Amino acid sequence: MTTAPIDVSKYQNLAEAADKLLEPLGIDITPIPDILNDCPLRKGEYTREGLKTTISCDLRFILAGDAEGNATKELEASLTIEVKSQTQKEYIGQLIYPLAENKSLVFDFQFKSGTTSSIFVATSAMEESFPLVNFGGALPGLEGVIPEEIEIGTNYNGLIVMIKSATPCSTGTITRKFLLGLGFNSQDNLNIDLSQLPLIGTQFPADPASNNLTIQLLVATQNFTHEELTNINKFLVELTAPFQIKPPTTASQELTKGVCIAAYLELVGGYKQSWFIPLVKRRTGIGTRSLTQVGNHRLLASTTSTPEESPITFAENGAWLKVQRSFGPVHIEKIGLLYKDGEIQLVPEATLQISQFVLSLNALSVRASLNNFVPYFKLEGFGLEYISDSLEISGAFARIQKDDYEEYLGIASLGMKAKAKTLSLSAVGSFAYYNGQPAFFLYLAVDYPLGGPPFFFVTGLAGGFGYNRSLTVPPFEELPSFPLVTQAVDGPGSIDFDDPAASVGDQLDNLAKYIQLSPGSGFLAIGVKFTSFKLVDSFALLTVAINEDNFELNLIGNSRLVVPPEESGLPPVAQAEILLQARFAPSEGVLSVQAQLTPASYILSGNCRLTGGFAFCIWYAGEHAGDFVITLGGYHPAFKVPSHYPKVPRLGFKWQIDGNTSISGKAYFALCSHAVMAGGELSFDYDDGWAWASLNVGAHFLICWKPYYYDIRVHLHISAGISFVSGSLGVDLHLWGPELGGTFKISFWIASVTVKFGDQGSRDPKPIGWDEFRESFLPPDDEICSIAATEGLVKQLKRGKEEIWILNPKQFALVTDAFIPSKKVFAGGQEKDNSAGFGINPMGIKAGNLETEHRVTITRKDDLDDWVSVEDQFSFEPVTKKAPTALWGEPRLTDKGRLKLPETNGQQFVEGTLSGLRIVPAQEPDPGDTEDIQVAELQYDTQLFDPHYSWETLPAFGASTADDAERRKKIRDTVASNTNRNSILSALGFDPAEMVSVNAVIADAFVFAPLVK
Repeated sequence: MTTAPIDVSKYQNLAEAADKLLEPLGIDITPIPDILNDCPLRKGEYTREGLKTTISCDLRFILAGDAEGNATKELEASLTIEVKSQTQKEYIGQLIYPLAENKSLVFDFQFKSGTTSSIFVATSAMEESFPLVNFGGALPGLEGVIPEEIEIGTNYNGLIVMIKSATPCSTGTITRKFLLGLGFNSQDNLNIDLSQLPLIGTQFPADPASNNLTIQLLVATQNFTHEELTNINKFLVELTAPFQIKPPTTASQELTKGVCIAAYLELVGGYKQSWFIPLVKRRTGIGTRSLTQVGNHRLLASTTSTPEESPITFAENGAWLKVQRSFGPVHIEKIGLLYKDGEIQLVPEATLQISQFVLSLNALSVRASLNNFVPYFKLEGFGLEYISDSLEISGAFARIQKDDYEEYLGIASLGMKAKAKTLSLSAVGSFAYYNGQPAFFLYLAVDYPLGGPPFFFVTGLAGGFGYNRSLTVPPFEELPSFPLVTQAVDGPGSIDFDDPAASVGDQLDNLAKYIQLSPGSGFLAIGVKFTSFKLVDSFALLTVAINEDNFELNLIGNSRLVVPPEESGLPPVAQAEILLQARFAPSEGVLSVQAQLTPASYILSGNCRLTGGFAFCIWYAGEHAGDFVITLGGYHPAFKVPSHYPKVPRLGFKWQIDGNTSISGKAYFALCSHAVMAGGELSFDYDDGWAWASLNVGAHFLICWKPYYYDIRVHLHISAGISFVSGSLGVDLHLWGPELGGTFKISFWIASVTVKFGDQGSRDPKPIGWDEFRESFLPPDDEICSIAATEGLVKQLKRGKEEIWILNPKQFALVTDAFIPSKKVFAGGQEKDNSAGFGINPMGIKAGNLETEHRVTITRKDDLDDWVSVEDQFSFEPVTKKAPTALWGEPRLTDKGRLKLPETNGQQFVEGTLSGLRIVPAQEPDPGDTEDIQVAELQYDTQLFDPHYSWETLPAFGASTADDAERRKKIRDTVASNTNRNSILSALGFDPAEMVSVNAVIADAFVFAPLVK
């Protein structure tokens, strides 16, 4: 055996070394595979043993080089050539592929005997798991483009394919086009059992082998043409490689530089398709990409379409294939293959049609992670539709992924025709499992003539409820778009069956503002749609919302009047549509009723629009306790409306008669705690460009009572002009009283005159006396002060006119209340608190001249039957409230002692006035702290006393021996009236005559008559 080295300084590659080995040694290694003959040699040697020669060498595969000709990216390989005879030669070897963290993979060469191909193939089975991004370090031009989330596991096989570049690079060095393929083991390919598909799986045979999806990851340093891929795949078939790289079905598609998914899909029925999906690494930092809709799935924009011969539409990280095939009643229009976050998704766009019933699936997908490739099915939603002459059904259902939970939402509608009547039903509902608890709601609306009297003929019903859901009724101005109203009045709207999830999503967006997840909350809604005399169509909805800390009741109404009615076929001359809301919210301490005309209201002409609103609000607790307002059409123009007051439009109309003429009018009335406001205006305008005229007349009233006075302002303004000649006249009247006085002002376009008349000093009213104030403002004497048991009331009894309360002696609360606020409160002769300053406004009494006291005494009878005070056994807490300044405010007086007119936006309440006391038991003594006992009480002597108690020995009960009928008779004769029983009940505080009712027929109610004496 002879071994000798090969001088790599003289022979830099196999092609040069072949001549040295052939001529002097007679060793023929040709033909050399074209992919190897120009690879630089690092070292080499040959060994001869008889007729057999073995050549061993280390090679370099140059993948990229710099301008000086130095290699920048290369792979190392060890090659062994066995020459057994002139015609029998074998090339074997290994390729070293470096990874990150000083690790490497070893790939085995695969050559077909005698081949001269320029295609090089090496294979390896993965024995460890590596991130895919680790494979990019050895390859040129792939920095930063490989997705980081993909993990290559031990269920992968590796495949390296290299071919020579068509032309040398600028340095003259021949580089290689490199392709790294990573494919699953054959048993891990995705066999799709279509019989497991949700909803439509029963239409497919249970045969997983008939449907197959093969997935591979390809990393390419340059583009590969369709022709190159075809030749490569033929070579892989000849070599029986662990997997093949099938060229795309579409001849125009190439393998582009970077990372892509190679997919091969085969479905039952002979449908086969092969294609590539280039992967784009997720971008981070500033900037986002737009979304476009492809099928029923959202993909990143920049979609491109292949030529017409290709049924594939591509997008970043995804592709859609036109299938347009039916499998029994199931039709698959197209199939998408998408990549997202390390997961591959096969998304068929499928519909099931049986007769007139159509079921469309939304985002149905078979998904598998590229790490372990364990498939599972997922369905985002579905839509259904059925249409016939007598029945229509439509619906959409979706699963929506939230941040930390999933929500399932559905909408559905049903319509039926029978005997000239139509039944319409619509529903919307949602379910979620949130924070370990179920949360759901359902709302149902039925449109069907149920009947009733002409003034209340029911045409539909609505109802719903929610659990762990809160219901928020919107502000009054948003009621027209409130989903619970529009759903019942107009139905759920149309459903897009190409994308049913979008229809459901729109409904969810509409409802999300008003129905939200809220553990511990719930709501109930009941609605009725009705018509009155076939003239007024109305809908009323009552909602009850309850959660852990508050309760709210709302009544929402919507009515529409059309004259003449639409059934007449005549154009309407008037239409009025009004919204109504009544609200009771104890947590806010408010009770309110609001109504308002909508912009759809008009009279005589569609150009004559009607406006107006009404509001009534009472605040009985909370920040605005004691306030109230009633308004029809709004408030006085100078009134600064408090933020908690409702906004109400003017009662009025605005009529644009033609292009030149318009007329409008408006009016209002308002009553609040300190003033009454009323007024209105009427305007007329004409302008044709050459002649014009304008008229405006109005009046505004401010009225107070006790003392009664008024302030009235009336105006009339006229202006007109023809061409360049114009003029104007204005009249303003200001009246006050009741001792009439006022001013009158006339304004011309060149001058104005003001005239005073009446008593100019009587504008301010005189204060009233006590008798008039008491008669006008105070309740009867027995109602000025009251007391109520707010806690601990066990029972309330009446004995004649006397009222008896039975209280829990340890836990109770009594509250006293006086209509007249007090400056000081006393209990047991001691002052408990003093109040803020207040006076009596109608009487002109200032705070410094007013004294009011609130006194509470508590007594009981002692052993001597005398009344003694026991206030020391109770605790007293002052109670305050707001008092209206119209009664108890500090009066504003003139120099002549008259009351000044109230300020339109003046203070409405006096804060913190004392109204009474809250009485509760005094603090209980420490259970371990007992009363002192005198020692003398514990001393004793042996003196005997005559017995004060003699114990009576009662005879044992002896039952009567009478039979059942006799016992019943005795019960019947004695049970209705019993003197001893009545005496015991009376001693306990009960009135037997009023509170006890025992009928003799009770004797017949026993199964067995009880034993009696």
